[in-house]
Amino acid sequence: MEPLNDVEISVLKAMHSRNLYGAKHIRLEKVMKSGFPTHLYGEAKKAIYSLIKKSLVVYAKKSKNAIQLNQTFSAEIAKILLSKRVSLQIFLFSMKLMPSADFWDAKTVLISGLKSLILAPS
Repeated sequence: MEPLNDVEISVLKAMHSRNLYGAKHIRLEKVMKSGFPTHLYGEAKKAIYSLIKKSLVVYAKKSKNAIQLNQTFSAEIAKILLSKRVSLQIFLFSMKLMPSADFWDAKTVLISGLKSLILAPS
């Protein structure tokens, strides 16, 4: 797969933080407006279409204006976001690997979560 640029990674991060896999979806315009300044809406739209071509993002079944993350590439998306130094604590919390507020045990959860992502069969 081709390397992703910063805007594509930001789009993936915005969608992943909302856990938009499976039955959940979001309108295309709402993703463009989530965290991007107005002068970057065009680049965000190009990034979304590029991610659709790379099959990391797919159209929702009911609408051509709604998109969601491709569930079959969820492990690859996780690896991409981890490699780009996403805040690991927030990332693991969104992947439901971290207990609710027990930060003392976060190091153990972090290490086990990383091992499961790295050692998972591709």
